[in-house]
Amino acid sequence: MKKKCKNVINRMESSEEIEMLRAEIKELKEKLSRYTNNECHKRYKENNKEKILERAREYNRRYREKNKEKVLEYAREYAKKKREKECVKNENKKCIESFITH
Repeated sequence: MKKKCKNVINRMESSEEIEMLRAEIKELKEKLSRYTNNECHKRYKENNKEKILERAREYNRRYREKNKEKVLEYAREYAKKKREKECVKNENKKCIESFITH
């Protein structure tokens, strides 16, 4: 008899806990929705498209000036991967062999 009572109590506690967690999840989702892409963000991006692009260009320019070596390294890696993809795509055996030897 005692075992059944404990099970019933545990089930009640767990169901209450589940409901409490569901309410908390709902509340957190509502709070999060304020900060994710809503209509305000979309309108801002539409109205200030040029400003956003200019900021991005300025950031990229400053980054390239500070980290010239890194940018060159990234460009070399990108070019190498692009050539490898082209070789695989074209199934050019000479091209693939040249990558293996280098």
